[in-house]
Amino acid sequence: MLIRWKHKLEPGEIFRVELRVGYGREKFYGRMSKDGRLTVPKVIAEELLKDSEEETLEGYTADVALYVIRREEDE
Repeated sequence: MLIRWKHKLEPGEIFRVELRVGYGREKFYGRMSKDGRLTVPKVIAEELLKDSEEETLEGYTADVALYVIRREEDE
């Protein structure tokens, strides 16, 4: 929540997300929930874990970059 408040991010806002876990890196579009969480789509999680024996990203440290998508009419 602190990140959301600090950067004035709104719940439901759409972001371009870059997620790095270990040596894996994936980009996707995501939406932040009211509590500040971002859900990683199952397909993306599976792609990041394809060379691993793990079944979930739970316990991994991830580097996440969010890029706000602005509509032309908002600028």
